Amino acid sequence: MRNEPKPQEIYQHLNGKRYQVISLAEHSETGEELVIYQALYDEYKVYARPLSMFMGELKAAEADDPELKEVDPLVLEFLGADSHEKRLQILSILQLRISDSMINIMAASLDLEISDGEVEERYDELKHCLMTMRKFEINR
Repeated sequence: MRNEPKPQEIYQHLNGKRYQVISLAEHSETGEELVIYQALYDEYKVYARPLSMFMGELKAAEADDPELKEVDPLVLEFLGADSHEKRLQILSILQLRISDSMINIMAASLDLEISDGEVEERYDELKHCLMTMRKFEINR
């Protein structure tokens, strides 16, 4: 059985759209537990869904035909890193298993747009951007 979703966790729908859990809440009249989460695309709308329904979808994610999947913990660490040096270290660890989806998440967190292409080329482009950012971070 899956644990309850926690704030800041990011999930990706099979269609590629990502959502971040903001909080768990309690319905003021019914007492029902709700998951408050935000779309990480377009208008960044915020949604509420009953916890039981949200968890039901997550249970489906563990089946052969998953609807949602959790983002790699190292990608979450990348998102929370406090320096470009740390981000470069995490990126280096991810190099052998990095995917287009991971690159998209990391690039979006830095307001970067990485060109389409082979994963290796996209990895190199993200790394180059981070190295440039690190250079300016050090010179401040």
